[in-house]
Amino acid sequence: MDVEINKKLLPMKAHYFFFNAGLAPLMPFIPTYARQLGVSQVGVGLMYTVFPFVGLLAKPFFGTIADKFKIGKQIFITAIIFTAIFFTSIYYVPAKTSEVIIDFDCSIMTLLKTCEVSDNCTLTRINLENPDMMSTMECTLTCHSLESQFVEEMCETWNVTDVCNKNLTSIEMKTYSNMSKALLEQTCLYFPVESIMLNETKVENPYCKTASSMKCSTVCNSATVMSYLQKPTTETPQEPYYATVQFQMLFGLMIGAWASTAVVVSLGDSICFNLLGSKPHDYGRQRLWGALGWGISAIFAGYLIDSVSHGKNVKDYTPSFILVFIMLTINAISVSRIKIDYRQEPYAFQKVVSLFKDVKVVLFLFSCITFGICIGSIWQFLFWYLEDLASAQGCDSLEWIKLLEGLAMGIQCFAGEAPFLFLSDDILCLPNSSTWSRFNFTGYIRSPF
Repeated sequence: MDVEINKKLLPMKAHYFFFNAGLAPLMPFIPTYARQLGVSQVGVGLMYTVFPFVGLLAKPFFGTIADKFKIGKQIFITAIIFTAIFFTSIYYVPAKTSEVIIDFDCSIMTLLKTCEVSDNCTLTRINLENPDMMSTMECTLTCHSLESQFVEEMCETWNVTDVCNKNLTSIEMKTYSNMSKALLEQTCLYFPVESIMLNETKVENPYCKTASSMKCSTVCNSATVMSYLQKPTTETPQEPYYATVQFQMLFGLMIGAWASTAVVVSLGDSICFNLLGSKPHDYGRQRLWGALGWGISAIFAGYLIDSVSHGKNVKDYTPSFILVFIMLTINAISVSRIKIDYRQEPYAFQKVVSLFKDVKVVLFLFSCITFGICIGSIWQFLFWYLEDLASAQGCDSLEWIKLLEGLAMGIQCFAGEAPFLFLSDDILCLPNSSTWSRFNFTGYIRSPF
């Protein structure tokens, strides 16, 4: 049997595939990325409450310009480029400014100590960074506001008289700790110090006859340990989330990205129906390529994020930003081959308004709003929910959590969207309760797996 390929529609299929493949590596992960930047659930909820209204304004505004001046293709390509710019710019949203402070405790044995560790998986992550657990952690400590008691102990016990003869206001030393002896007790993480290098003098098994302690800024050769030692430089619990530079930059860039995406989706569908001509019922068979692109890219991005984040305390989303740039660049090039017929007269504004007099149109819009609320509740917090479930299952569950989240997107696309889009012409008139069912059953999940 010969398969007839409509070459005129190939660029449209490529658009749906590459555009969705460009969004999937980052867009569904934005809530958990925002969480990593310190944005609260309320902040994420606020952002996703505003975004639909941004799209609501952007679509008719740019659609009107495209129709009036017959520049739909130019706006379409420009919107794809701006989508890439806004999404990739999120990479430059700074993490919270931090300083690395550790407690240097000296008594019968010397310890490096940090408390307020709320993550029970701390030692597991340290083990992942050092699977043989035989490596030595080297830390460079700079200690100010020296206690006279500690200076006396150091001079007497450590035999570093050349340092003691100076009028010390600060001290710099290197400590060496065996990673296998790290301890986590309640909220405190301890590293026993086996030796110290002070002013080219090595002190083995350092101790103090009288217990003393001081806070020191530090740099260690363990990325995992450093991530636990980092604390915000300005502790302001009263500062609202919306006042942070992280929230403001992320919110602003996402507004731009959402507006650009909304324009691309709206004009893309309009162009698709224009190309389909007398066969609008074939729309689903074009759009399903978007579901395939989203599913494949989400799974691949999840795998890459987890792979490059091995041994780190936080996830590294660098592969996501690279994929977004590559896929949307290919998309912008592919749509340049689309040929659009502008002979069709655009809808007059009055004609669009008159549609709201039709009860069926109003009911359809109401159903769209209802489904949108349910979908929004699932999409924006699904990954957040999965990560909370994974944390409760044990430390190992978080190692490949992004791959799991990508697989969740992939299953949704391959088993849900793609088949239904392919058969959409036959089942369009059937009632759809899948969103409502998904919304209800998600609450019964007890494990992310």
